[in-house]
Amino acid sequence: MLSRVADAVYWMGRYLERAENITRVLLVTDDFATETQGFAEDLAQAAWKDVLAILPSAELTRPVSAFAPLSLPYLQAFFVDGRNPYSVHYSLRKARENARAVREALTVEVFTSINETFRAVEAHGERRPDVTGLRDALASTHKGLFGIVGAIDSTLTRDETWHFFKLGETLERIYRTTLILRAKVPALTGGARSDQPLYYTQWRSLLRSVSSLENYRRARGAAMEGDLVIAFLLFDPHSPRSLRACSMCSCAIASRSSARCVRWSASCRSSCAFSRRCTSRFSRTRRPNTSAATRTITTIAMTIHTHVDIGSSDVSLCRMVRSRRSAR
Repeated sequence: MLSRVADAVYWMGRYLERAENITRVLLVTDDFATETQGFAEDLAQAAWKDVLAILPSAELTRPVSAFAPLSLPYLQAFFVDGRNPYSVHYSLRKARENARAVREALTVEVFTSINETFRAVEAHGERRPDVTGLRDALASTHKGLFGIVGAIDSTLTRDETWHFFKLGETLERIYRTTLILRAKVPALTGGARSDQPLYYTQWRSLLRSVSSLENYRRARGAAMEGDLVIAFLLFDPHSPRSLRACSMCSCAIASRSSARCVRWSASCRSSCAFSRRCTSRFSRTRRPNTSAATRTITTIAMTIHTHVDIGSSDVSLCRMVRSRRSAR
């Protein structure tokens, strides 16, 4: 397998996961802000400001009227603004560019799904819709991203291409999940519960932002206690969005690629292994200490940031050894 193919597939996986993550965060934040704005406007504003904390160094890129809806600048900046490196449009464009670079390694269904979803987002940006139009377009894009994932799962052979795609996907998922937890958990665990129903709504919103609400209810029931939620998101071995499950998956995939990409895989493995050790630290405790959990979340985020570049797709993989061709 050529290094350029591995590099492009890896970054395609990361950008697709990043686009899906940003789309989901915007949808959940919009739902929560719309629900609470009438009686707790400060919480609605804080929820949108958390988006800036979840996306490091992100900024609102388009000026809007002072009378515009609260969600409008965020939806414009992080959905349809192609110049913003944290927007859905930008991530889909980068995923499409990487897919075009290795068109021969992908199936027709996969490339068509990526291309159609990107073109739809591009069209939404050109039309400049209002808040309602942006919300509907965002929901449609989310379905399109799940269609891409479905095409990949249904049609790609489980070979090296698949392994590099999944490695990029899981590393991106670990990093984005830790950023969400780092932004949301301190505010939820500090201070008194002034409004019990609203407190539980915030925890449900956190679980929805990492696609884990139904999985949590299946595992822990209706109890929406903060320490149980943190424990579930940190070390549940079966939920696909928990940090422990993602770390185990990344370690397993990186180990398979070590023979062909030794130096690069060692960096990935060290990062994933550290995340797995941190999340396993609480595995014997049903209700971990929330302050210790918060420190662990921050440490994992910084470790992933240090070991794996998160800003662009110009990372060069170690030269791959074409063992099969050499054997011939």
